[in-house]
Amino acid sequence: MSDDWPTLGDAPPAGISVPASGTDGAVFPARSFAADPDVPPGARCGVHTDLGAQFLCVACGTYGCGACSFATTDHGTTCRACAARGLAETVPWERRRERGWMRAFWETTRLVCMEPKRFFATPAGESGMMGPASYAVVAYTVGSGIMLLSVGLLMLVGAGVAALSGETALGAMFGVYGGCITVGFIPFALIAYPLQGLVMVLLAAACSHGTLVLLKSQRATFEQSLRAVCYANAPYFWFFVPCIGWYGSTFWVWYCEGVALREVHRTTTDRAAIAVLAYRALIFVGIVMVYGLMIFGMFALAGAGAPNRPFR
Repeated sequence: MSDDWPTLGDAPPAGISVPASGTDGAVFPARSFAADPDVPPGARCGVHTDLGAQFLCVACGTYGCGACSFATTDHGTTCRACAARGLAETVPWERRRERGWMRAFWETTRLVCMEPKRFFATPAGESGMMGPASYAVVAYTVGSGIMLLSVGLLMLVGAGVAALSGETALGAMFGVYGGCITVGFIPFALIAYPLQGLVMVLLAAACSHGTLVLLKSQRATFEQSLRAVCYANAPYFWFFVPCIGWYGSTFWVWYCEGVALREVHRTTTDRAAIAVLAYRALIFVGIVMVYGLMIFGMFALAGAGAPNRPFR
């Protein structure tokens, strides 16, 4: 992976410039800024040198004018040069009030799944973690809820087919029972899934961020790691796809997490993969060991309780 990442105090990466207008000829709207204490009087925009500077980019430390601004959060303003590797505009979910919640959710899900590199190279467009966390919870809850509904309906349809074919009344009865139980569980699942999804992203972000710290590859804050992991939950929306949904979505999430951590922490693919997979492998090994100890203990107790019989 290339090392041409912008850092504070550096000029924008070589070969990247900020045009005065968009590719379609539309002029970027100048944004209004509060007085930036980091911009001294008389400072000029680093790209449009005939214009006065209005902000100091938090990523590359270059002065910019209103047309050069990409996004502004509590941490400061990011210029378009530093955002050039990402999307043309901020993440749709971070403009959900403007674009509508359903449209913003679908567009964000599509971009994460189909263009993860560009998506995770896009700077944050809103402050705080409520936005990314709410997206992760919605993606996981909606995908899991639709999966339960589809499974329940398929069981009911199977029961109806069995009843009409006259194969066996017992099979139809079990189909109806299983389908009703599955569908009836959905309201309770919709209460449990949001909490489960939130715990999952917090655990994933903490473990992956900690792994990168141990590997000395951490170049972003925990908040940035959490934001990346939250949006990487997008493939969970496809849980409901029959047969392959659960497995495909899980591996897809791991892939998106790897791309997200690589882009956010400006590290290599192999270290990002370690951050994604190492703690999961440890959890899996731990679970196997616990079950192994339980089985061993059961056999040991059974052997200890058996009466001693003399050999003949």
